[in-house]
Formats: sequence, structure tokens, C-alpha cells
Amino acid sequence: KTTLARNIYKHRKVLKHFKKQAWVPLSQEWEWDAYHEKVLMSELVRQLGGVPSNMISGYDYQRDESDEEILELTKSQLHRLLSTETCLVVLDDVWHWESFQKILQSLLGHESSSSVYPTTSTKIIVTTRQHLQQSPEYNLKWQYHYTRFLNDDDSWKLFNEVSRSDNGRELAREYRGLAMEMLGTCKGLPLALVA
Repeated sequence: KTTLARNIYKHRKVLKHFKKQAWVPLSQEWEWDAYHEKVLMSELVRQLGGVPSNMISGYDYQRDESDEEILELTKSQLHRLLSTETCLVVLDDVWHWESFQKILQSLLGHESSSSVYPTTSTKIIVTTRQHLQQSPEYNLKWQYHYTRFLNDDDSWKLFNEVSRSDNGRELAREYRGLAMEMLGTCKGLPLALVA
């Protein structure tokens, strides 16, 4: 899933179409709280070419605003970017539905804006092992792409492709028993096979 999303993200046509891009890896341990929300929103603003609220010229981070006000300024700037620019945002490896709901709320539900939803030119890709349910409160068009595990033949082909020695010899054929054991351990996951 991550590899497929990364290939899409880096594709020349995608780079040409989306003027601004952001890639945020989330992990199984990632939990939604005030700190993580601030970090996520600031990172998205930074990657999309905005200036995080605490970096605005003449702005005194220590004294002028509370953390909550800084977060609101950051969310406002992020929403402006998402609604006025052609953006691609990748949320990679979302594990928890509740956290994802809160991320969506922060990305799309900013009340201070006259337009609550980003323009159709902004796209969000989410990679996850979970099946994320559509949220009726957001007017979003959801498209699902389910990746499949590689079968034994495709796993063997990929393993042979990446396990060649410097002189081009197919190491998997020389060490077939060990190779088959490794393929069994990888269970058809392409990323595990190439790592």
C-alpha cells in the first residue's frame, strides 16, 4: 500500500498536476491528542509550502498566542492552502478509525472558513490495513483500491528480481530452500520481499 501510494505520489504526471504535496506517515502507535494534532497540522502546512504560525515574521511565539490559538491559526492556514491550491495529501498507514475521523475533522471542518470543504482539485490518499467507513458528515467522494498479496509465482519472480548478485547471478535459484523459507515468512507482502 505504501509503495503503491509512494509511486503515485512521485509519478511525473502527478507532480506536474499537483502544485503542492504533503506526505505524512502515521503509525500504529500514533494517537490523536492536542500535541499530535498541532504537529500534524504544522507539518502539513510546512510541506504544502505555507509558513507555520509560529514562524510568521514579527510573530512572537512565546508571548502572543496560546497553544490553542496557534493551532487555530495553523488550521486556518492549512484550510486556505487546501481550498485554494491544487494539493495532494497522503496519510500513510492509518490504523485507528477514531484518529482518522479527528484528522478529517481538523483537515476539513474548520469553522472560521466560509468554505468548509477543500476544492475538488485537492485529493487525499489514505493507506490503511483497516476498512475506513465513509463519513456522511463530509461531502467526500471515496474511492477504494484494495491491494492484494502476491501469489507464490509473483512472489518468486519479485524475489528473483531483487536478489540478483552484482554479477547478475540469480541467488534465489542457488539457495532455493532458503529462498522458499523467506518467501513463506514474507507472506506475499511486496514490501517485505524487497526489504
